[in-house]
Amino acid sequence: MLGIDMLKPEKTLISAYDDPIGVTAAFNLNLLARINRELGADFNLQQFAHVALFNEATHSVEMHLRSRSRQESHHPGSLHIRSVRKG
Repeated sequence: MLGIDMLKPEKTLISAYDDPIGVTAAFNLNLLARINRELGADFNLQQFAHVALFNEATHSVEMHLRSRSRQESHHPGSLHIRSVRKG
């Protein structure tokens, strides 16, 4: 299957991926929630913000989780501590 679409204005795309009721943000934060639940990590979900950015070169939206603070996440069974810096 091949999907095609016309180019949309940046404002339209950003509002679709950074919706005012936070559906997309919740979807993306669920990734960290699953890592916490299934792998025993301890990311503080309240310290992450959903960010939707328009990529002019590809005419697409990129979605990121931005840490509001420096964090360390511990993973049972691993000798590694994951550090996440603010921003």
